Amino acid sequence: MFSGIVNKEAVFASSIWSAQFFSMSTEPSVNALFPITCIRDVASERKETVVPQLEPFSEYSYLGLENIESNIRALILPNNKKGADIKSTSKLFKSGDVLYGRLRPNLNKVYFVDNAMSVGICSTEIIVLTPNNRILAEYLAEVLLSDKVRARAESLTRGATLPRVQADDFLSIEIPLPDMETQKEIVDFIRNHREKWLHYRQAANNIPIHIQNSLHERLYNNKPLSQFVMG
Repeated sequence: MFSGIVNKEAVFASSIWSAQFFSMSTEPSVNALFPITCIRDVASERKETVVPQLEPFSEYSYLGLENIESNIRALILPNNKKGADIKSTSKLFKSGDVLYGRLRPNLNKVYFVDNAMSVGICSTEIIVLTPNNRILAEYLAEVLLSDKVRARAESLTRGATLPRVQADDFLSIEIPLPDMETQKEIVDFIRNHREKWLHYRQAANNIPIHIQNSLHERLYNNKPLSQFVMG
């Protein structure tokens, strides 16, 4: 149980009046090993919008929150949509941007837009961040997935039914900012391990298909199971 005293000036100066917000604000700095900076100092919010309904027959690369997996920076069945099928104004994103799901931040939905999807649009429940030259986009994306950022974002949420964090509040969250050489070292480490993870994940996803195909061949074509070896 948390207990503490908050002076009235701090309460009235804040746009968020919740015990969780003020309890989180008493935490020590994020990381003493590297300088600490606000997200807004290393990335800006891309605010360009598109109204897909104005071009109902055009196809858009569209991402909603349902297309971003929690905690692992991966997409779920991204697909193109006709403008007529997108019911609201959407945000524009470009290659190199970092997407952050502001609705229910406890779901921890973050995605780094690589060259495979150079331009697209997304839900307004996603904050589109464009990193500046002080930070590597992949480093930023991974830090945004951290427990400390998630907990801070949760403390900044507003609304009971659909809790979401406002962009201005989110941009005030502090993160560690190593020098560029250290960031590159971290990004290389991340890429190496993500490539291995994606390989093993794909192999694991293929196992049920392999079992069914092999079983079918054994039962209906009388082929020995010993010949069905996964590559």
